[in-house]
Amino acid sequence: MKKVTVPGDQSSRDAILRETDRNVFVQASAGTGKTTLMVDRVVELVKKGTPLERIAVVTFTRPAAAELRMRVRNRLAGEKDDRNCLDALKTVSVSWISTIHRFASRILREYFNLTGVDPAFSTTEGHFDPLEINREWDRWLLSLEDLTHREILEMTGTRLQREIALGIEERRWLDSIDCVGSASAELSVLDEFIKTHGTAVEQALDSCSNKSDKVFGKARQFLMELDELRGRLPEISSQELIKKHPTLNLQGGSKNNWEDFEHAKVIFKAAVDRFKKILPVLKSGSMTELTWSFACGFAGELRRKWDGDRSRLSYNDLLHVTWKAIAGNGMLAESLSGKFDHILIDEFQDTSSDQVRLFTAFLEHAGSLPDGCVTIVADDKQSIYGWRSADIETYRSFRNRLEAGGALSETINTNFRSSRAIIRFVNAFGSQLFEDQTPEEQPFGCMYSPIEPRPGAPEGEPARVIVLPVMPEEFKAGYSAGAYAALLSAQWYVDYLKSGFRDGKEPGDYALLFRSGTHIHHFIDAFEREGIPYYVNSSRDFFNRPEIADLREIVRCILYPMDRMAWVHTLRSLFFGISDNVINSAISSGTTGFSEHADGCPPEVREVNRQLCKLRQSILTIPLEDFLFELFFQMEMIPVVAAAGYQESRRLGNLQFLLERVFAGEIKTPVELLTVLDKNLAPSRQEEPSTVPAEGGAVTVTTIHRAKGLAWKNVALAAPSASSSRGRNDKVISYDHVKKAAFDLAIPLGDTSDLRMKSLYWPEIVETVNAREKAEFRRLLYVAVTRPRDSLVVFVQSPPVDNNSPGRILWDNIQSAALSDPECMSIEEIPPVEVSHHSPPPRSLAPICDDFSESDDSVLFEIDPKPDNWQPGGAAIGECVHSVLEKIDFSAPRQWLLDNEDFLRRVYGDDFEEIRELSLNLFRMKLPFDLDKAVILGREYAYCIGTPGGSRKRYVDLLLRDNGKLTVVDYKTDSFSGSSAEQVVKSYIEKQRYYIQDVSKLFCEPACGYLVFLREGVVHPVE
Repeated sequence: MKKVTVPGDQSSRDAILRETDRNVFVQASAGTGKTTLMVDRVVELVKKGTPLERIAVVTFTRPAAAELRMRVRNRLAGEKDDRNCLDALKTVSVSWISTIHRFASRILREYFNLTGVDPAFSTTEGHFDPLEINREWDRWLLSLEDLTHREILEMTGTRLQREIALGIEERRWLDSIDCVGSASAELSVLDEFIKTHGTAVEQALDSCSNKSDKVFGKARQFLMELDELRGRLPEISSQELIKKHPTLNLQGGSKNNWEDFEHAKVIFKAAVDRFKKILPVLKSGSMTELTWSFACGFAGELRRKWDGDRSRLSYNDLLHVTWKAIAGNGMLAESLSGKFDHILIDEFQDTSSDQVRLFTAFLEHAGSLPDGCVTIVADDKQSIYGWRSADIETYRSFRNRLEAGGALSETINTNFRSSRAIIRFVNAFGSQLFEDQTPEEQPFGCMYSPIEPRPGAPEGEPARVIVLPVMPEEFKAGYSAGAYAALLSAQWYVDYLKSGFRDGKEPGDYALLFRSGTHIHHFIDAFEREGIPYYVNSSRDFFNRPEIADLREIVRCILYPMDRMAWVHTLRSLFFGISDNVINSAISSGTTGFSEHADGCPPEVREVNRQLCKLRQSILTIPLEDFLFELFFQMEMIPVVAAAGYQESRRLGNLQFLLERVFAGEIKTPVELLTVLDKNLAPSRQEEPSTVPAEGGAVTVTTIHRAKGLAWKNVALAAPSASSSRGRNDKVISYDHVKKAAFDLAIPLGDTSDLRMKSLYWPEIVETVNAREKAEFRRLLYVAVTRPRDSLVVFVQSPPVDNNSPGRILWDNIQSAALSDPECMSIEEIPPVEVSHHSPPPRSLAPICDDFSESDDSVLFEIDPKPDNWQPGGAAIGECVHSVLEKIDFSAPRQWLLDNEDFLRRVYGDDFEEIRELSLNLFRMKLPFDLDKAVILGREYAYCIGTPGGSRKRYVDLLLRDNGKLTVVDYKTDSFSGSSAEQVVKSYIEKQRYYIQDVSKLFCEPACGYLVFLREGVVHPVE
């Protein structure tokens, strides 16, 4: 039998390369060699006479653009007998092979006379840094009339309005209240509900033969109350709406009275559930209008200020401003149209509406795209950047437009990456994964297209599915399901790695992929315990590393002597290690910084201040590289890091990385260094690297997003969460594709309800976003399982109860794939194991300083920062109460509040009375511990614990020793109204257990804990 050497899709590949008269769309599945195809397409166009400078090749990341440019250069150099290729080789360095942002930037600079921007403009991540926003906000508030907007500010407070204003400002399309919904649109929401659910309820009632049936009567009453509400909606108050809104209790009734009683109850329940979702928006119109008037004013002020300065643009501005310039200037559009004969766009599934508008603005003629000018390469199954403005609906619309216009549309499906066994699993799993989409997901989903192995591909090993056990009851008091699963997965994985190493495999052959950083520290601890080299590829962690945070704050302290927070941080840092007691003594003496100190200042702080003064002289007078050498090698940080023995190479490597950037001239001044170190100022875009890290000798630990475009011999996918998300913290959410937005107005609805007002489109957008994220998670799984060359391991938690969770999606489709093709995988179950055997040994955890930067998205354990019963208006109050209780004199709290009343009133304004009473409640309550006799070990007591990003800060509200017992106290200001005490306690109990466990390890002794609900006067013990 003749050996096959030609891919099965070769005819499609040849057709793509030959085509010059039509536009081309290519569906390129994972591992099918699309980069090679792009390079071949460029070279073929050059051979046929198109100069390279008249071809634009656009991709979405700098590494991918650099790789494309290099491979085009090499291919052209290999065509030694072709004069066109040799001529093109001379122009590669100035070719238009770049990222989309670089493409836009080049247009703005080269055609500055037509675009209206400064050709030397700088590029920033956002429009304003936090300090600028604070300054502009204060200035704008001072410019308002005293009585202007008083009603909305009394209802919501200025903090919420500022957050909404910033949300409006970053969405340039959000320029009309019609995008949010005014009071006139309130009825339309109820009318839509009545049309959809009211009609369904009416039809279900027709199937009841006995009109005296209890459920029939309740459903009929529900419809009557809806009609009454429809007539009163413009006038009814929020309080009355909440008290008297239509309800439908499904208790009672007889199935003998109905054609299909269960089906009828499903319809009734769907109506009730939907009404609960729209209830918080039915009276939001007037508040939305007031919010729009106020917040939009500040948003408009920011936009005018930013747009008036064309010497700096944000990354998003590059695309928006370029599109506006082309669309608004016929001369520029004509120049660009005449400049390029062909545009090739890679990774088009990750496109945004701005990107599409940018290209069509100069390519379109009379509303249509000319033939033979565009080549699009995409794979909608790998569209995973919705959070970064990638719009799969825009992608689909543009693809349909190309195909309707007669474009050549081809699919390439020969995979050159993976073994036959891996491809068999991918096809079985992928077909189930995408067929399982719900109707809500389908507008944002895609169809599955199978892949084929390359000729001569090795058979390889079947995928291994590792089923993790349900957590035993005895562990539920101390572990979350995710933490337990991660502990077992980590031990299995290190045993698997060691087995591979014994067979001659290298650490660099392996990658561990995860959806998010939660619980991944268990794997890191296992690697360190077994001495396995690893590489964590997550740029967000860099800013939160203790050595980076300490370096940032000492530079800030030295540059800005009046920054008291930076000074306190520096005293407590790895550089000096001054204890909290000594720092408190220094502050009590009146010392506020290093430039001066009071008479009673402790000698340790005096010595630190002397050194800081010396360092300030150095930073202002000597080159930055010399200053850093002085800082690193004359201070205590390097010896402390080396002596700690915790991730030593990684921590020292981070400092070396900064030194290298300084010596390379990338960072020239102290202010530039501070900008690099401060994640609030530095760019935070997530871009995947083009290759596996150069060192290659370590297991790669990374997210699926950052793994896209990469491949390893052996890949493992960590089990995703077994619970779905529980709410959104954003004050502005949007569905950009249809230009709709919604505000979380956070206004309480009624005296006893825990409902908070949202603007009209909130329920609709939340449902849309949830469906879009669910569809995108399916694609994320597809990307993960297409990374390996030789072997794949998938960890799954046995069946999660939450049907909407990522873990459940993975579980269901693994099961379906196993049924459709049992030979595509092996399924192994891990038995429950004694967790303590696998837990890392306790570390010495030293108290550390406050971190005044924003916290990282990744967390140590899965606790929603906004529980189901979370009360937005109370969150800010809670922070203030914590701040007061951190400083208050426990021996004389009333006197302390009286002595500091003027200052506190200036700080807290109208909230002072509530904050004072909540703070005093701690001393009025009957507590299970004695505040007078207990030894206070710390208030807002800080400690750290190891995670994949290094040490993470945790804070205990009150740590004390009561009758010799170590006690952890957590203050809460929640109200129990609308919820039972058990529900409120449940939302905090697991987090408090983690704090108790941490403190027990820290002090090497048992600890107990309490949740103290100051508003309700309730204390709940935590075991």
